[in-house]
Amino acid sequence: MDQEHKVKIDDACRAAEEFTNLYYENLDRRRHLMSKFYLDTGVMVWNGNGVNGKDMIHKLFMELPASESNLLSVDSHPILGKTNCIYVTGNDFRFLQLIPVHLDAAVGNQRTVLIQAAGFVTFQGKAGVPFQQNFMVTAEGDKWKIVSDCFRFQEVVQMPAESKAKF
Repeated sequence: MDQEHKVKIDDACRAAEEFTNLYYENLDRRRHLMSKFYLDTGVMVWNGNGVNGKDMIHKLFMELPASESNLLSVDSHPILGKTNCIYVTGNDFRFLQLIPVHLDAAVGNQRTVLIQAAGFVTFQGKAGVPFQQNFMVTAEGDKWKIVSDCFRFQEVVQMPAESKAKF
């Protein structure tokens, strides 16, 4: 790995830690300010319910009950202007292809980071619920702004033994 790539990874890790601390503190204590984290064109999917634009995101946050978030893990990856994605032909994972994808249209050559967070959230004193949240954030001046946000409660799924995937 070259030094430039290592620096971008280290920057992404620092950004993720700072961003998530600020994000969840505001979510739990200053909910009315949450829309300031999003680009005007930001997109959010909250447990399968999608909203577009920071005004609609603000409305969604204001409808949620009071919360207390407890993060268990945070991971991050810098998004580079060009990357390779794996493409699977049909349902057969033996036929993998690397396809170059240009991300410039999504991030405009700005510093951009994918952040993955997981933890428990408690709403109005009810039992904590595990969650996972994925953010794509991009630099706007000296602040990180959310391009895309996907929040999902995590539930244990029991599969019949005969249907379990074999690798």
